[in-house]
Amino acid sequence: MGFGTEQERTERIEKELACLTGVQWVQFPPPRPFGKLRVCDSACRRELSQSKLNLMFFVYILRNPKGHLYVGVSHSPQSRLIRHESGDGAEFTKRNKNFSLVYSEKFSTLTEARRRERQIKGWRREKKENLIKFGKPEI
Repeated sequence: MGFGTEQERTERIEKELACLTGVQWVQFPPPRPFGKLRVCDSACRRELSQSKLNLMFFVYILRNPKGHLYVGVSHSPQSRLIRHESGDGAEFTKRNKNFSLVYSEKFSTLTEARRRERQIKGWRREKKENLIKFGKPEI
């Protein structure tokens, strides 16, 4: 199964990632002659998240100098941190700058990562601090 040139492959992956993160127009199924455009809905995101892109997703925690914590999900925490710093993203990170990455966990699917993000966001600050300090407990 060929993906074309490196540029075409990169563009395809970027479109699929955009689809995973929000409702946008994308070419689906993956580029073929005369592929049709459609709105990427939850079924599309589910199909793409189960595709063979070998993408990993991360739940990350950021801390700023004031001690504020921010929990999020991304396929690349470092590049997401750069986007947060430039003002792209959540309103909280636009108002509170200079975050640093203090914790991350790796997941094979976006669904698992989102589930863990919701779990961590529901915790009290003390529990989040313990996660950062001691890491995820092994069971």
